[in-house]
Amino acid sequence: MINKLFNTVTAFSVLLFIGTISFSVLYPVEKKEPAVKEEVVAEPPVNDSLMEGLTAEEDDGKYRAMINLTLPEGNSPEDTEIEEDPMDRMITIKIKNAGAEYFETNPLSGRADHIKDIRYKTKDGNGEIKVYLDGIYAYEDTYENGVLELGFLKPNEKYEHVIVIDAGHGGKDGGTAENGAVEKDIDLSIALKLKDIFDLNPDESIKVYYTRLTDETVSVKKRTDFANDTGADIFLSIHNNSLNGEENAYVNGTQVMCYTNDGRNDSEAFAKILMKNITGRLESKDMGIISGNNIYVIKNTKMTAALCEIGFMSNLEEVQKLQDEDYQLSAAEALYESIKEQLKSN
Repeated sequence: MINKLFNTVTAFSVLLFIGTISFSVLYPVEKKEPAVKEEVVAEPPVNDSLMEGLTAEEDDGKYRAMINLTLPEGNSPEDTEIEEDPMDRMITIKIKNAGAEYFETNPLSGRADHIKDIRYKTKDGNGEIKVYLDGIYAYEDTYENGVLELGFLKPNEKYEHVIVIDAGHGGKDGGTAENGAVEKDIDLSIALKLKDIFDLNPDESIKVYYTRLTDETVSVKKRTDFANDTGADIFLSIHNNSLNGEENAYVNGTQVMCYTNDGRNDSEAFAKILMKNITGRLESKDMGIISGNNIYVIKNTKMTAALCEIGFMSNLEEVQKLQDEDYQLSAAEALYESIKEQLKSN
């Protein structure tokens, strides 16, 4: 009787333990969604506007908007620097030898469609123009006879493929904090290494955007709005996982979340490619492709989308690997290979 009772209790304990692990693996801490709030993109400062010389007439040309700017006499194209700030829908043009007098005597011309405003400032004899756009636009620049022509078009009108890489969390949102490591730092480090790989392997047919490249707070709404505004083909979010409780400390491996059960935009196929390449390079355990249908950045993006949980930070051995630069590089290489493979399959 005692043996029978003991066996029954033991069997119940095993079932309870298995049930706990199954629930934990399928519903990791990462699934908790932050509150969604409205974002405010960059607005023009209160200083002089350069919009007066631009027309507001739509035409049938190549560009959605266009700016023509006469450069200071003696300037070469190398004296002008153009910077993109796509998250804030803004382009900055830095011009050497362009003081206040230059802007007074050299008005802009062009077409103002999709341009909210253009503002300038001067410092130490140099000028800076900020172009505030109503969406995300790629630009093309040409220099002829001392004039800079800057044309704006949608990214997928200029590039064959558009990719958005999302480093999870950031700023005030640290994500998981386990075993002395903070998730936002690992996510960003892998994303930066992935950027380095893309930069070292330039492809004029591909444009890659990043939701963050520094330790800054970016809401999930701003991330998804950004991805949708670019007209991207692929959205890839980089995260790391965690499970509560000492009894789950042994759990390790890679998970991939995607939109499941409806075949939406090849997301499941992309998830399978990611899993194959990540586990192959890192020799991590395949912990499954699971539904991300309720994850904000998956549910609200319109393109092929996946969220990769590279490893479990709640596992001491795995979190030590995740903090290793070479391991992070291997993870970035796997993500790069997966994106290229997905693009070839379409």
